[in-house]
Amino acid sequence: MLPKRFAIICAGQGQQASLDFNGLRPSAQDHKDYQGVWEGFSAEVGQDFADHWNTLSLDQRNLNRYAQLSVVAWQVLHYLRHRSTCPKPDWVLGYSVGELSALAIAGSLPKDRLAHWVALRAQLMDAAMPNPEGVSCLILLSERLPPASRTRRQLCLDQLGLQCAIRRSSSESIWGGPANQVSAFLERAAQEGWNARSIDVKVPSHTRYLNSALPLWLDALQSGVIHDPDTGVLAGISAEPIRTSSRVCWALSQQLVQTIRWDDCLEAMLEHGVNQVWDLGPGQDQTRLIKERNPEMDFVEI
Repeated sequence: MLPKRFAIICAGQGQQASLDFNGLRPSAQDHKDYQGVWEGFSAEVGQDFADHWNTLSLDQRNLNRYAQLSVVAWQVLHYLRHRSTCPKPDWVLGYSVGELSALAIAGSLPKDRLAHWVALRAQLMDAAMPNPEGVSCLILLSERLPPASRTRRQLCLDQLGLQCAIRRSSSESIWGGPANQVSAFLERAAQEGWNARSIDVKVPSHTRYLNSALPLWLDALQSGVIHDPDTGVLAGISAEPIRTSSRVCWALSQQLVQTIRWDDCLEAMLEHGVNQVWDLGPGQDQTRLIKERNPEMDFVEI
């Protein structure tokens, strides 16, 4: 029997609107790390984090700042609450903003400053666009098309200036760009029968449209306190192991403007012998992607 090699997966934003933080308020039994993370996120929003989340509408919960804070808070709090009952991970992988959670779990991003990093990242991403309320968004494409149709679709994407944000799998990818170009593409896709839909993320993450945020984000990372990871972490843009604080800064800065190679990350995870996964969510999107690649994967619920 193969030895268990355990990985934790941290998803990105997209399924956070229905989260319920009421049951995550710290109790006397929770470790001080857990209480510190809760206090940090509560301080970032100016009130108890669950109370803050409860006041937001569903539309507000999809705005970049609130979505990113909620995703990372959810993941890290769940990990810390159950840390004593789960194996020590051999690897931690983070999809988009989930990469911050992964690095916090791996001991690289100090947990007492985590909310600050998440909020700053979201702020810089929003500021990179002239009107973060609606000038840009992302679309999800299916790659299952005849070659001639794929060629026509790629030509249309190029002509409209849309850029690949995330390679999710051999059959799915996410593309981003300004909203008018995205709308034009979706109209053409409907005419041509291309399988494409918009997703409720208004900032074109992981594309050149956020280039103006890059130097500010990199400078903030290099000026902060960041440690070498004490657990294996794979860089989202390359699927390479991140072993030093300098590579953490490189990975987190470059993923703002470069394509996330999530398909390669999941393949690398398997190549490293992972056969047991805890998907921290939110949602089950990552579980689905992993099951498509390896139906025999053992998923743990903690």
